[in-house]
Amino acid sequence: VQQRLVQYRHTQADYGWISNALWGRIEELKLYPTQARTNHWEGKVVVEVVIRNDGEVVGVKIAESSGRAILDQEALAVMKKASPLIHKHSLERPSITLLVPISYKLEW
Repeated sequence: VQQRLVQYRHTQADYGWISNALWGRIEELKLYPTQARTNHWEGKVVVEVVIRNDGEVVGVKIAESSGRAILDQEALAVMKKASPLIHKHSLERPSITLLVPISYKLEW
């Protein structure tokens, strides 16, 4: 299942390229917290992230909780670790705000 970034502010620009770059970084850095894995906790966290034109992640907050603080905190941590995001194109504005869904699902 491919997850998508949903742009928070409506605009005419196509930011699919930043979505792909960000998902690559998230997948590299995402960890499943041991306590959550041990207790079989799963969930989806939606993180609101502000990315500057230079790729720096300058704002991160929970837009929708998973219901598990440990998963929410890990989602925030992975977004902070993803900075700076290397991208090939200009954002054509000082920054953009995105909603990023991050799922934690155990494979059986």
